[in-house]
Amino acid sequence: MTSSLADRLLNPEHRLPLERLNEAWSAATIEAIIPGHAALAGDLVLMTRIRGALGRVLMQGASREALANKPCLWWPPCALDILFREQARIEGRHGIPKPWVLALDRHGFDLLVRITLFGFAMEWAGAVSLALATALQHKIDWRERARFHAIFLPEPVVSRVGIHAIERVPIPKRRNAVVLALLTPLDTAGDDPLDRPASVIGRIARRVSLLSRWMNVEIDADWRKLSDHWNDLEFNTGSFHRLPLLPRKSGRERQDFRLGLIDGSLGIAGDLASIWPILALGQLCHAGRGGTAGLGRYGLH
Repeated sequence: MTSSLADRLLNPEHRLPLERLNEAWSAATIEAIIPGHAALAGDLVLMTRIRGALGRVLMQGASREALANKPCLWWPPCALDILFREQARIEGRHGIPKPWVLALDRHGFDLLVRITLFGFAMEWAGAVSLALATALQHKIDWRERARFHAIFLPEPVVSRVGIHAIERVPIPKRRNAVVLALLTPLDTAGDDPLDRPASVIGRIARRVSLLSRWMNVEIDADWRKLSDHWNDLEFNTGSFHRLPLLPRKSGRERQDFRLGLIDGSLGIAGDLASIWPILALGQLCHAGRGGTAGLGRYGLH
């Protein structure tokens, strides 16, 4: 038995070709500023802790079913259900990703914490913004991160929170050679990008395709033909390198694990016309499985 939300994701109303997907792509960014904390913008552990803290805050206002990792019976469902539970699987194989990503950036001397919600998950932006502010002010041990980095940080205060809508994402001019530069490391679950660099494009394509369902869209594309094409492109993995395993914790399953990561840049050359929308939109939704913990973020140069 599937929930009404799962039915909506499994049976989108619209079918669009890749080159028109940006017209339907919509998102909302929630941005919080913490003065004087810019030095933590590259802290991978902090991103996992922000994700966990957000989940704990949302649990306080969640339904009994959502707390048990079952479909929320409220309508609209509680924010915990939307952000932290897999809603459905397509043909029992590909899980539809959670409709959000996390990012940290420097804003002068301040730390900018950004959550991006995709498609109709934007309807929960108000609840998520309040939960994010609460998590940042009351659920993060900022002093521990300061001690770890051997730096001084002022008292943590969320000075500003704002919500900004993104609609009809512009696609940059296509090029026949591009550098995919990782802004945060990419997880190595599944195919290792150092062994199969084309798998990076495959992982981006899967995320873009599945997240489009949160826009009420199914992509009209010959994925087998596209896959054959991107596997024939030229790749340069010269700056890719492995990082130490990242400790992660699953709060619901109460499990600790370590995640393999790579960092660096990937050169891609060839006829990129058919996959250019995938590469362009992937900059918004990240690559790989760790987007909700800030991983897999990249830019095209």
